[in-house]
Order: sequence, then structure tokens, then C-alpha cells
Amino acid sequence: MQGLLPDRVATLAIDFSYNGHVPADGTVVEEIAEAFVAPELFRANTIARELDDLTAVITWVRGHGPAALGIARGANIGLWGHSRGGLVTILKALDDPAIAALTTWSALAEPQHYSERQKAE
Repeated sequence: MQGLLPDRVATLAIDFSYNGHVPADGTVVEEIAEAFVAPELFRANTIARELDDLTAVITWVRGHGPAALGIARGANIGLWGHSRGGLVTILKALDDPAIAALTTWSALAEPQHYSERQKAE
């Protein structure tokens, strides 16, 4: 394909939709707020929601990404995640054999690491 480099790397950084730092109406925020602006979303967040978000992004990358990002169709996809995001990327890579690379930083080893008291707080 003309104009596409086979070794081009495109990077997308995403925030999960229920992270609590983005208003419930989805308004784009230039800087991450110091405190939660939508704590109700954060309370309702789950690993399943984050997997759904990541799946939606990967689906977009596979369908529209090549034209939008200037990468070759069928290009390899790698995931990187930190903390709970690391756990989500591990779970997604286990579910999607087409994920070509995976890197995590301080990924959670156990998704249920909070006690009932901590969850209530």
C-alpha cells in the first residue's frame, strides 16, 4: 500500500469509560482531575466493563484504525496496561489469540483483592 510503512507503530492511550475522572456526559477533559468528577461511574465500574471498553477499541482499530492511523490492515496489535489495566490486558490477551504482544506494569494478580469492608468504603 502506498504511503504505509510496514514498520510503522501507532499508539493509542485510552481511559476506561467508568474511570470516574471523566464527567458522566463524556465531556473531554484536557487534564485528569485530581479527584473523581463522576464517583458514581467509578463505583459502578467493573473488570467486565473495562474488558468491553478494550474490546470496542480493538474492534475499532481492526476496522477503522488502519485508515485513521496510517497502519497496514492486519497489523499486529500489542497491549500495555498498568495496575488493574494490566489485569484487563492479560484477560483480553487470553481471550484474543490475535493479540501479538503484551506488556504489563504492576498488574494485579488477583481481581478480588479488596476485603468486603474496603469495598463498602
